[in-house]
Amino acid sequence: TILVQFEFISLICNTRIMTTSFIKTFAISFLALIATPPSYGRCLRHLLKNSDNATTTSPPNNPHGNLDGLTNPHGATARPLSSLGADLDYSYYDPIGPFEMYWSFEGEGDEESIEMAFTLPSDIFIGIGFGCTSSKACDMVVGNAGGRNPAFIEDYFEIEGYQEPHSDVELGGTNDLTLVEAKYENWASTLRFKRKLNTGDKWDAEIVKGKMDLVYAWCEEPFCVDTHSAHAPGAWNIITVDLSTGA
Repeated sequence: TILVQFEFISLICNTRIMTTSFIKTFAISFLALIATPPSYGRCLRHLLKNSDNATTTSPPNNPHGNLDGLTNPHGATARPLSSLGADLDYSYYDPIGPFEMYWSFEGEGDEESIEMAFTLPSDIFIGIGFGCTSSKACDMVVGNAGGRNPAFIEDYFEIEGYQEPHSDVELGGTNDLTLVEAKYENWASTLRFKRKLNTGDKWDAEIVKGKMDLVYAWCEEPFCVDTHSAHAPGAWNIITVDLSTGA
């Protein structure tokens, strides 16, 4: 069925081992049989272009390889991923990604704000969503910290959950983020930013000093190849964090 075919393509696109000529031939047959979603199509084109005689992991400077004798620099033995944010009051870690987050609160009343740093393994894009358990109707912070691609940060809102998000400005809102610092190290991007807990913008979730649902995602090659690509099916996670304690 088409569903099984999509699942097979998803499996191919999420493997960290470059495909062989056999997979290349198989992928071509699928392209001939079905019209794949745009992100799958981009992934397959990338695989077909790079699969010949390729037997090692990709991309170069593989983030899941070795670093100075350490096994998998994105594994638990290599934590922390980034030095950016270690001075903030609270922290949270999840091995899926892996993902690190640091934050502090400052100010009072309507002017109270959060300063946050989060880290994920990509130099294309990383993102975090506030007050949501999927990408639908989700307030997002998306950006990159450098590496092979320029650093940026943007205040986004995803309406439908299956399309590219729109910037708050495009939707008639405001950009309520202040970038403090962006740093790319250990094959991971860290974005540190400030924003008010309650910005007054209809496209921003109110950040609470308590339990809050968050989502995060990152662009993992070869499925995701640029800022217009969807993240891989396994390159995201839903978490609930108590922002008053870090638990």
